[in-house]
Amino acid sequence: MKTKANVVFNTAPKKLVIRFGTQSQNQKRQNLRDLPLSFWQLALSHCKASILSVTKGAQQTAFLLSESSLVISDSELVLITCGDTRLIDAATYLIAALTTAPIEAIWFQRHKDAVNHANPSKFEHDCSQLNAQLALLAKGQQQTTIAAEHSCWQWHAFEQASISLTPHREVQLKELSSSLCERLREPSRQVNEIKRLLYSDDFLKDWLVDEHLFTPHGFSLNALNGPHYLTVHLSPEPQHSLLSIDTNYPQTLAFQRWLTHLERTMAPSKTLVMSLSPSIRSQDSATAKALA
Repeated sequence: MKTKANVVFNTAPKKLVIRFGTQSQNQKRQNLRDLPLSFWQLALSHCKASILSVTKGAQQTAFLLSESSLVISDSELVLITCGDTRLIDAATYLIAALTTAPIEAIWFQRHKDAVNHANPSKFEHDCSQLNAQLALLAKGQQQTTIAAEHSCWQWHAFEQASISLTPHREVQLKELSSSLCERLREPSRQVNEIKRLLYSDDFLKDWLVDEHLFTPHGFSLNALNGPHYLTVHLSPEPQHSLLSIDTNYPQTLAFQRWLTHLERTMAPSKTLVMSLSPSIRSQDSATAKALA
């Protein structure tokens, strides 16, 4: 298990999803996986994140970051950051830089963080920047929507024609068991505790896994399984402990058993589940609900 000193990520995640299409019947989709590592390093520098390691699967590539994760397939990218990162700066850079194929859909999300000062910009300002950039590129071909849920803000932009967007699911376990968090902050116990949490169930046995243990505490994991990805980010901070999971894996019985195991073991005071629907119709866009 790799470690990095003097880095502790915390606060709720921010998320960007961009789906690319084709320019014409004779042209292939823009293959994001063909872009060099230097391109992604530059893009991530705009939001003050760096690449710690890279995992390449048959259909996707996952970058484990100093501030969460980046996962790319041939035509879709998912960028998750946290802390005081300016995800909007990376978003506007990527929209401007990736112009070989048209953008079919964008989903930009920021959670209403308990640590308000961690977000260096207002969500309304972020939306204005995105709208201005799309106006230059899309020439009115996209429709945008802003939604304010009880737990987060979301901004969407879609082409008028119906498209297929990979379903994404996010699960957050908040305010975890204080005794568990104490153990997770102890250097001599945190590795064994993390393995007990994540690997006592067989769910991850067939995944290609990359993990990183932060010092003094904190943990990130990227996992790939064919067309599916899974990211896990754990922050056992005393005031704002959080386990955040993001995936496009379907809601199978095995996945649900794994989530149930995590909930029982971590005993959160609140569980938040969010999903991005595969349909782009406005009534099917991202929804959030709090579970008791």
